[in-house]
Amino acid sequence: MDEPTRYSLQWCQEIVDFLKSKGETVTDFPNSDAVRGKVTAGLQAFPDAFYVHYGHGDQDREVGDDGEPIIDLDNVYILSGREVYTMSCLSAKVLGVEAYNKKCIAFWGFVDVVSFTTDALSEFKEALNYGFYLRYEGKTWKECIDLTKQKMQEIINKLMANGRFMAASALDGDMNALVCWDGGAPPSEACPVSRVIVRLFGYKVLVRLRKLRSLIV
Repeated sequence: MDEPTRYSLQWCQEIVDFLKSKGETVTDFPNSDAVRGKVTAGLQAFPDAFYVHYGHGDQDREVGDDGEPIIDLDNVYILSGREVYTMSCLSAKVLGVEAYNKKCIAFWGFVDVVSFTTDALSEFKEALNYGFYLRYEGKTWKECIDLTKQKMQEIINKLMANGRFMAASALDGDMNALVCWDGGAPPSEACPVSRVIVRLFGYKVLVRLRKLRSLIV
């Protein structure tokens, strides 16, 4: 386990402990259990369960403890009918959009790299967990993201006032990368050819074509 994941899992554990204290049923996949087969079986056993992921990610995937995808464009359909709250880098950019297209109720995540600094761990934990607690309180997803970005800005201002400029800059980047696809359609591809490919064949084909183009170039 790398250092960023060690911190992010501590923050996720706070959510797990909170839910258990409220009497909620929680199926947890810590460390080596966070692999595709076990997570898939868990999600299939609870088809309406809220899904939280605080591990690594990329544009088209969320990554497990073994470095392999837990959820990607091949099994994104398993998020249909669910609310998803994730801290994984970049995963809202393609995976989240495709999840939305597959009838995911809401996909909370980031369209860029999530970063933090170790001199402000409690501030980052508060900022990155904040939306989950708002949703648990019954706020709409629109309210959650608006209030979360407001809270992030408050934390950024305090960090700046205390001279922790790198932490403030990192959190500002996280705030700008945070999105929630929840009924307002994600932005379509800027390239008209890409839009046609997505409409006809889905994001999986578009991602593979982009990877092929990068190899050729």
